Amino acid sequence: MKVVCLSFWYYDYTIQLANSIAKHVDKLMLLLPSCTPKEYLDGVIKNGSLELYCFTHPKRYVHRKLLVSIKEILRKIKDFNPDLIHIQASNPLICLLLPLIKRRFPVITELHDLRPHVGEESFFYEMVLSFSRKYSDKIIVHGQRMKEELVREFGINGNKVSSIILAEHEVKPFLKYCKGDGVQEDNNTILFFGRIVKYKGLRYLIEAEGIITKEIPDAKIIIAGNGDLRKAVGDDLIKMLKKKSFIVINRFIPYSEGAKLFQKCSLVVLPYIEGSQSGVIYPAYAFKKPVVVTDVGSLPEIVDNGITGFVVAPRDSKALAEKIILLLENWKLRKKMGENAYKKLKTDLSWDKISKEIVKIYEETLRDFKTVP
Repeated sequence: MKVVCLSFWYYDYTIQLANSIAKHVDKLMLLLPSCTPKEYLDGVIKNGSLELYCFTHPKRYVHRKLLVSIKEILRKIKDFNPDLIHIQASNPLICLLLPLIKRRFPVITELHDLRPHVGEESFFYEMVLSFSRKYSDKIIVHGQRMKEELVREFGINGNKVSSIILAEHEVKPFLKYCKGDGVQEDNNTILFFGRIVKYKGLRYLIEAEGIITKEIPDAKIIIAGNGDLRKAVGDDLIKMLKKKSFIVINRFIPYSEGAKLFQKCSLVVLPYIEGSQSGVIYPAYAFKKPVVVTDVGSLPEIVDNGITGFVVAPRDSKALAEKIILLLENWKLRKKMGENAYKKLKTDLSWDKISKEIVKIYEETLRDFKTVP
């Protein structure tokens, strides 16, 4: 079997996908944009099975340059002549590519979201998702809830959709800077990590601060990530961030700094009000940290409630605070949950397991494609 993996983004995930799938197929061509950072490209395992090609990617969407990129990608696909193409839905260029590719090759598209997140509404992303639904032979989503919603809300045939939990990713770049036992946990430290946007529900963690510090006066909440804080949490709560219990690092966090934050924290909190899944859970698990997440999207399919962390209702600051307090007050529970989280990362969420499931989808897609008159 010959496979093309094409992506304009999701660099670490796509590269790990390609590295793993290449072990199970005859040939794999990984197509990534020329803007892919070198630190990611260094992770590509190039050998007899895997070939990497970085296509020209315009910094600005100028008409002529777009056509150059499209022609370049189509030429590489034609020369490689794959049995199927696996695409990560992420870029408007896909809307031009999909109708052309679909004429000749079976297409599997991976949807990381079903719709733009709250506060990140985008006509172009809506268009990408719409074209992906229309021009794909098979669709992969990351969780049974996502599959059910895709079938229910968008009228997609359930046989066309496969649910596969998002595999381990965004872990190696952090672990590269891990100093083993050299960085000790700071007692009673809560970490919110990643882009600061409205759908991540940061305001509910801020509201929970008063309940938490009433029980644990020295508790610290670290908010680390880039984004518009005022837009994300609202004018009514922005002043609270000046309290001594908050440590705000409102900028892009490099992996070297992120590794220290994960090592130092007691637990990681994802108070999302909506979402599909989250790449933050994986490094938390890698650093053996329990998580407190909300019951949205596929998060409960990644977090085993009471085992690797806790799952609470969204928009419920009190419930969020109660689980955080429980973990901060119980070191043995945190330790046990952290160990469970790491074990889950290396078993249920491992690429060894999930790549085999993806290859089965490839085989099903080829069988279905060949039987279509």
